[in-house]
Order: sequence, then structure tokens, then C-alpha cells
Amino acid sequence: MWICVLPASFTHAKGSDEQLAGPRFNLTSLQVETNGGYLAPTSCDFAQAIQSLGRQAQLLSRAGCRIVNVAEGAAKIEAVEYQPLASLQLDAEPVDVAATLAARLAPAAASYQDLDKVEAELARARHQVKAIAKLAANARQINDAMYQSEGTVVRFKDKKSLDQIEKKFKREYRQFSRLVKKFGIRSFIKLAKPFDDEEWSAEEARQLGNVYYDAYAEGANKLLVLIDGAIDRAAARRQEQAQHPDFAVLLAQAEKDRSYGRVKLWRRRFDSGLWPAEVRAEFAEMERRYQDVLNDRNTKHMARAKSHSNLAAVKHRAGLLFKHRKLAELQDLLAALNKHEQQQAANCYRFLIEGYSAELQDSPEDALDAYQRVVDLGDALLEEALARIAAIGISHDDAQTASLALECLSQLNPVYLPLYAEMQRLQHDMVAAIDSYAAYIEQFPQDLLVQMKLAALYGECRIYDGADMMLDYILQQKPDYEAALALRRHLAAQKISG
Repeated sequence: MWICVLPASFTHAKGSDEQLAGPRFNLTSLQVETNGGYLAPTSCDFAQAIQSLGRQAQLLSRAGCRIVNVAEGAAKIEAVEYQPLASLQLDAEPVDVAATLAARLAPAAASYQDLDKVEAELARARHQVKAIAKLAANARQINDAMYQSEGTVVRFKDKKSLDQIEKKFKREYRQFSRLVKKFGIRSFIKLAKPFDDEEWSAEEARQLGNVYYDAYAEGANKLLVLIDGAIDRAAARRQEQAQHPDFAVLLAQAEKDRSYGRVKLWRRRFDSGLWPAEVRAEFAEMERRYQDVLNDRNTKHMARAKSHSNLAAVKHRAGLLFKHRKLAELQDLLAALNKHEQQQAANCYRFLIEGYSAELQDSPEDALDAYQRVVDLGDALLEEALARIAAIGISHDDAQTASLALECLSQLNPVYLPLYAEMQRLQHDMVAAIDSYAAYIEQFPQDLLVQMKLAALYGECRIYDGADMMLDYILQQKPDYEAALALRRHLAAQKISG
């Protein structure tokens, strides 16, 4: 039974690829209850898996099985009993696993019966899906023939033929038609059309019809590939139960499926006297490749697991937790960082989280100290740290700290120039504030709000020519902009009053 999420953001038990890849930082805000009684973050796929496992556990429980999980950090699942390892009491007599398996495994005759059923069902599925593909191709031709080049319908009787094909999809081939649709879902999505009051033209109807039947054909062809593969695999399984197997079929299927471990089954099942010399060599090669698979840690799955441990995801997650004041979760994230394999690279993230945590605990001095460490590193989180330094300076009336942080931010990212300009204005450095606003507008000439602030600042400084020039520029873009017209009237009155 898998571990959902420990506080340190590990999602699986020790020894698994997921645990070896490191803590997972791209978890969502979803939380689940663990056997230990605490809540832990998880992802959408794990949250769904908990429900699925619960249903499976209930079925096993009704069949007389007792399911126990010894992990405190595992997700609490219905019909799965949590019991610490130390409290487990096992039977003194050893269990003969081999004998139990031998008694439970079906004899060869029963296996043949199972294969007969599988192959019959696959043949039925293949017949149905091929029929759906043929109907879709036929419908595509009829749909195209219904229209003239200018898009008008010329053969209305074909509409009846298409209706009959649609009835077959929904009735005669109902089960597999639904399955085909799922395999062609990407193409069926193309049928989505924004709702409006206009009726479709004949040409639009023809195009949508073609997309519809092409989607059926695509889904059917994709499904046929899988069905044919399953038929080949069933044939190979039948050879595994034969007294004189076709080793070429077995080897070809194992290579196709990369199921090299089946060679161990063949060695137990078939008399070695039946093996030709070339087959012996093939068996040995398969066993070697099987061991390579077992020993290989650089798999696609491991690469995917490591991507979940990417430090780049920490900034986003830490920011969300800070925004929603999740102190305990921030501290769990910090504990996870302490177990990341790249400790030097994790330092700036660690200091940022320490700063967030200190702010949530009303310790601004500790927060500033942590953010200053991020600044000293000069790493990718410099903007986040400076933004928090500026916020702390503003909230604690420390104009010097806020101004210095905003100055650095405006050099990093020009979007901070208006904030820096406002800080300069509050410090009565009007010329510098005007320069900052002007530098921003030069890079973002469509921002009317900042243009209005600059015009107002010109007016405040009684630089009426500058204010008029700015207002002219605004009204050229938006002649009916009431805020600009009101400011012009106010400035005109101000001039008159002296």
C-alpha cells in the first residue's frame, strides 16, 4: 500500500523510485488524512487513487481478507486497518507460499478455457470496431457527396443514409462505439463550436460532419492497433501452455512487450531437452536484459519522478502557502528542502521560506535577515525577496528600507517603476518621481492609469505644460476618458486660482 505524503513531501515508501528521486514539490492544496491523524498535501491523481483503493479494499474485506497498513504516514483508506508494525502478531508456523500459490493457480485446462474466452471476446471486439471504421469511412464519403462546391445540399436522400449510420453507432455497435469515441476524444473536441444565434451554413455543416466521421475513424484505428496487439499476446500465452511451443512466437512477443522476465517462466515450464541451441542463447540474452531492466535506475519513470522534485516548483508552492498563511505547511516544505540532494542550490529557497515563516510569526527582523541572505546570494529568487523587504519597510514605516528595495526592484523589472515613483513622491523627491514615471511610460505606453498619475504629479508640482502634454497624449488615445477630462478641468481651475 503506497504512502500518500509524509510531512517532508515524500509520496512513497523507502526504496521506491519516487522516494529515491527526492521530495515532491509540485503538490496541490488538496489534503488527506493519514493513519497518524495529521493532514498531508497530495496531488489529484493520488486523491483519486485513495478512493479507488478504498473500493478495492472493501471488496477484499467482504471476501474475508484482512488488509493492514503499518505506515503511519500512509493515507487513511476505508477498509484498510492501520496497525503499527510492533503490534502485529504473526503465526508462529511458517507459511508455505509455494504450496498456497500452487493450490490457488488454475490448472492448464482452466487456463485454456480462459484463453478461449479472451480470444473470442477480442475477435468480437475486432469485428465490431472494424465495422465502425467501415461505417465511418462510408459516412465520410456520403457527407462529402451531399454538398455542391458552393456548399448547398444537393442530395437530401443521403441525409437519411447518415441517420441510419448514426443509429447503428448508437444501437447495433453501442458498446464499442462509446469506446471508439474515447480513443478519438482529441478529434471529437474539435467539434466544439461557440454558441451564437447564427445558423450553420451548409459548408460549415459539411466540414463539421467530416471532422465527426474522421474522429470515429481515428478512434477505431487506434483501438484496432491495441486489439491486434492483444490478440498476438493471447496467441503467445497459448504457446506458453503448449507441450511443444513455438519458441519464435514466444521470443518475438517478449521482445515486442519488453517482458524479458518471462524467460524464467519458460525455463520452469519447458523441458530443456526441447530447446534448440539458438533458443538457449536467446534465453540467456533475455535473462541478461531482464537483469539490466531490474538494475537500471535511469528509467523514464525515474526521470518523471525527479521532475516532481524540481526546485523551480518550490517558489510557486511557497508563494501560495505564504499567501494563504499556511505556516505548518511552509515548515513542512522547509523540512523537505533539507532532504533535497542539491543542498547548495536549495539554499536560496530555504532562506525565502524562512522569511515567509518569520513574517507569519510576526517577526519582521528575522524575516528581513532571511530575505537579505537571498539578496546576498543574488539568485533567481532575488525579486521575491526584494518585494517582501519593500512590503515590510512600507508596513513598518521604514521608508529608507522600502525605497532601497523598490529601487533595486525597478532595476530588475520595470513594472516596479510606478511603485518606486510613488515612494519618491512621498519622500518629496518630485523630479526623481517624474523621471521614474516617464521611464515606465516609455516602456509601457498603453498604461493610462500611470499616465494619469504622472499628469496629476505634474499638476501637483504646478508644471502645467507637462500636465497638459500628458493629458493631450491620453485623450488622443481615449477622447472620452472622463478621468482625464476631470483632471484637465481641475488643473484649469487651479491655474486661475493661482
